[in-house]
Amino acid sequence: VLLHSVYTVRFGFLPYDEEWQYNFGPQKLMRFLRFHNGRLTSVKTGPDGFINPSEDCEPFEITEGLSVLELLNRCGEPKLVERRIAEHEYRLEPLGPFFPAGTPVEDWIYDFGRNRFYRIVTVIDGRVISISSSDRRS
Repeated sequence: VLLHSVYTVRFGFLPYDEEWQYNFGPQKLMRFLRFHNGRLTSVKTGPDGFINPSEDCEPFEITEGLSVLELLNRCGEPKLVERRIAEHEYRLEPLGPFFPAGTPVEDWIYDFGRNRFYRIVTVIDGRVISISSSDRRS
């Protein structure tokens, strides 16, 4: 994982928070290491690790705040991942981390089958930031 800061035209370089996520398998808990400007600030444990991601995911199982590892454990790999630069700011929870326009973003697209909406899961810095739906015609 590369450490980097976010550059915006308006604010210049901004402090950058980053999370490293570790999956040690089903007999151990996941670990989440949080860094601020390259310095370790916290270590948290998560749910049990996994070997094979679930293949029976339901749309309601995807929630904001999930780590990428937790999302993979619940729903497996997405059908498609699109990378882009955020055109607007994002914030996780009312007082959560702030991500300005210009932040690298991944959109994970999950297909839940016929007659169901796609789920577009926006991921920034290893966390689900937002979830939207798209009908199959788009």
